[in-house]
Amino acid sequence: MGLFYFRKPNWRAAEEFDDQGEYAEAAHEPDKLTFGRLLVTLVILTVALAAAAGLILLLAQFQPIVP
Repeated sequence: MGLFYFRKPNWRAAEEFDDQGEYAEAAHEPDKLTFGRLLVTLVILTVALAAAAGLILLLAQFQPIVP
């Protein structure tokens, strides 16, 4: 997943071949969603939600003056 890509890509792993001329297994492993990455994602979403709610509450204080 692109959002959770915290490390540099390993360009050499994609060019390494095994004995049969196939690509190395490590070059094709998908990124795993670990507990740490899930926790970071939940914290980011919680902060974004709290900021949006705070902005809405702040703007709700300024009511338009209607005659």
